[in-house]
Amino acid sequence: MAHEHDMPSDPETPETPDTPQPEAPQPEPEGAEVHVLHDADTEDVGDELSSESDLEARLRQVSAAYVKLQEEMQAFRERQERIQQDRDRRRQGEVVKSMFEPVQNLRRSLDAWGSLDLPPEATQGLGLVLEQFQGALRALGLEEIGAAPVPFDPNIHDAICTMPVQHAALDGQVIQVFEAGYRVGSIVIQAARVIIGRYEAPVPTESEAEATEGTEGTEE
Repeated sequence: MAHEHDMPSDPETPETPDTPQPEAPQPEPEGAEVHVLHDADTEDVGDELSSESDLEARLRQVSAAYVKLQEEMQAFRERQERIQQDRDRRRQGEVVKSMFEPVQNLRRSLDAWGSLDLPPEATQGLGLVLEQFQGALRALGLEEIGAAPVPFDPNIHDAICTMPVQHAALDGQVIQVFEAGYRVGSIVIQAARVIIGRYEAPVPTESEAEATEGTEGTEE
């Protein structure tokens, strides 16, 4: 007796086709991966360059601010030095002014004694003292105002009179110093007493006037 499993299969029964299997994911090409890494590196480099540019700009700003601060400090020091110099000159002017008149009185006394018939030994000591005082005043900045001819300046000159002059260029000029003046810098201790020139155009004589009129008529 034949068994069922020994029976041959029907040749007309079609074979069941194999079920398609999903494809395994393919690895990305190596070139694409390199390209992605290259883009990332470019972004990093761009960020670094931007950071360096910002840092350089900041350094330039700080450097400019430092230079400006140094210039302001230098200007401040110069202003302070000028202020201090002005104060020193004013103090010197005050000291000279307080000593000036007594020294001038001593000089006038010696000039008066010089006109007397006195032996030189009588005034020699006072003359040395006067020279010492005058040297000390010059060391404090005392200057003499006594040049001529110069333009008249009411700030340093005291006009005592005028004198006719023959040249128009001397009109209003200091032509003679009657008594010298003194100053310390811009501080006038004593104005110079001076004589001012005054020019007046000469009046033509009658003959000169007639000659001038005749010349003008001929030209017409």
